Amino acid sequence: MTKSIIQKVKALPPLPSTFQKINEISRDPNGSLADIMKVIQKDPMLTANLLKIANSPLYGFQKEVKNINQAISLFGMSMTKTLALNLSIKKLLQIDMKPYGITPEEFTEISNMQSSLIKNWYSKVNQKVVDTLFLAALLQETGKIIIADEIIRNQDTFSFKEDIK
Repeated sequence: MTKSIIQKVKALPPLPSTFQKINEISRDPNGSLADIMKVIQKDPMLTANLLKIANSPLYGFQKEVKNINQAISLFGMSMTKTLALNLSIKKLLQIDMKPYGITPEEFTEISNMQSSLIKNWYSKVNQKVVDTLFLAALLQETGKIIIADEIIRNQDTFSFKEDIK
């Protein structure tokens, strides 16, 4: 099973061009939030998902976030990039979390809670490592998707559920 998982990781499709552009802008010393806003505004799904996240109780913004410019300003460049990566990965991968005993919606909520915890708690401890922790959490969640898919493919869901108890 390990070889199959490694092959799946190697065969992951490339990330969407929207995320690649956001990544380029965030790495460019002259890149700005305005540049990122222009890219995101061209992607209606990403725009809708970022607004949904911004208005979720997990982030606890004081007022309703009504437009993508406001959301990106509140998130900042780094958080926007990480959220765009998270949404891009979930869009590329088929999510079936039956081996973990949760629905895709519950999985998304858990992932969002992890992101919120890192942002709201650890940014107060050490702001410099928040991006690294965010990426580590994202990679962990992506790994769960790949492992769940492999378990389903091998019809090992029951034994996996028993093992994680």
